[in-house]
Amino acid sequence: MVSALLSKIAEAKGVGWEISNFEPTTRKLTVTRQSAITEISNLNGERSFDVALGSDVKANEGEKIAQRLEDLHPGYYLSEFRPFLGTARLTRMTGEELRCREAVAYALGVPRWEVQVAQASDGGFELKLPSKYSPSSHDDRLTEVAETAVGQPGWYVKVNAQTLTGRITPAEQPTFDPAYLFNFKALPPADKVSEKDLFKIPIGVALGGNGEPNRPIEMDLSDSVGDLKVGLAGSGKSISTQAMVFSVLAKGYLVALINSPDKATDFAWAKPYVAEGMWGCDSRAQAVAVAKRVGEEGERRGELLSKYGVSKWQDLPGHEKKKNPPMLLVADELAALLTAPKLPPGLNKEMRELPEFVQMTQDILEAGLLVTALSKIPAVYRAAGIRVEYLTQQPNERYGFSTTLKGNLPHRIMLGTSPSSAEKGHAFRTPEKVPDVPKNIAEDSVRGRGVGLAHLDGKEPVIFKGYFAPLDEYIAEAARRGFPRAISPAPSQSEINRLVPSIGLESDEPEGYGNGPRTYEAWELGPDGQPLAGGARANAAKAEATRVAKLVGGQ
Repeated sequence: MVSALLSKIAEAKGVGWEISNFEPTTRKLTVTRQSAITEISNLNGERSFDVALGSDVKANEGEKIAQRLEDLHPGYYLSEFRPFLGTARLTRMTGEELRCREAVAYALGVPRWEVQVAQASDGGFELKLPSKYSPSSHDDRLTEVAETAVGQPGWYVKVNAQTLTGRITPAEQPTFDPAYLFNFKALPPADKVSEKDLFKIPIGVALGGNGEPNRPIEMDLSDSVGDLKVGLAGSGKSISTQAMVFSVLAKGYLVALINSPDKATDFAWAKPYVAEGMWGCDSRAQAVAVAKRVGEEGERRGELLSKYGVSKWQDLPGHEKKKNPPMLLVADELAALLTAPKLPPGLNKEMRELPEFVQMTQDILEAGLLVTALSKIPAVYRAAGIRVEYLTQQPNERYGFSTTLKGNLPHRIMLGTSPSSAEKGHAFRTPEKVPDVPKNIAEDSVRGRGVGLAHLDGKEPVIFKGYFAPLDEYIAEAARRGFPRAISPAPSQSEINRLVPSIGLESDEPEGYGNGPRTYEAWELGPDGQPLAGGARANAAKAEATRVAKLVGGQ
């Protein structure tokens, strides 16, 4: 009724009239002319005009004014409301523009006329946003507008926070190639690697988006001791690590490998090229020995730093760096290696002498020793040029992965396309900042293979896909490059005896064979400094096993 009446008045008297009063008793209607059109202009290619507002219009009457003016001018919509200046602007808008403006205004929590929208020739939208816009508060909401309200997944928003201008751009949803083959040719011979590139390790291809293409990413180990890599079985942890191991071998690193025996084949191709005695994949005792030997190497290099009065490996003289290249310790399947079964309660003396009990006690002891050694290396030996990559399916206390062990690993990588929030919480320091793998990749069995999340130290977290190469190519390329081969890749039994205490499991190998005589742990010695035997040794072993069990959560 009101709209029809005002339209009739506009036909007879011109536009700009509004109802200012109605007296029900006398049925007297008072209409006043607000203003005629005072300006016609062109804004972002859309025909717009300004109208003057009455002096009594208040700031909270925007919705009422919008309804009145839009009723008076069909096809035009309130696009600016400036009551303190006494003007408003109307702009002709399409249905798509109206829908976009409504969604953006809702996302920002502002009246719709505070958002300016103009459709672009590619189907996207140019935006002018109000001063309330904040990147941290509103960018995720604007992305949702772009991908759901006005477009589809892949559409993106870019906003200049200084000028408060932005654009919603149509684009295809980003994805990965089926595979990214490891680029052997990109790695020069070890003697041609510059020190600037020595600690930069390629790890894969990061997903693009927002107008940016996919791009290679690398992990910088120059000032970071290493990374924690997490992922369930079959997620691609070991495959991506094979590329890392080859990369550092090509750069001239010394390599130490630790793995559970059932997964030793993952790195069998690299066994001939590890540093002497640094293959720790055939038993847990062997893994402990390798970890301790890496620690000893760190101690030796620490003395070298002191000799030259420098604080880190990079500051050593060139000839010393050549003789003592960086070392990488890769420790895989740590969930299995760092945990051991609980000791059953209620055992009598005879039961405690059973081989099965002795073996369980030995397993608990070795797990505890491995936790201690692996925790110390990243905490103490970074300056000595020693770097680590620790891999596990479950990086939490239940599986022996303490907060202390994780705390010194700045780079975090997680393989798999659909980790739970709890799993991300165990893997990353700030899981809320780490994006989720897009649905189109997670549901693609080919393009999703080898995909994961990476939050590298000092970088924004990314979605990435690791490099891949068949094992026979690693073998052939290692032979072609002539990587130095170890004379004895695995530590000798005598070396294991020296570094790993044995609870009633004595080796048949003669003492002194290999690298030195048997070295006893503190618990194995009596008050007189002599090795314990018989019942005294058994009681000491029980006490030590109990201590270590508590350390690793075994009891």
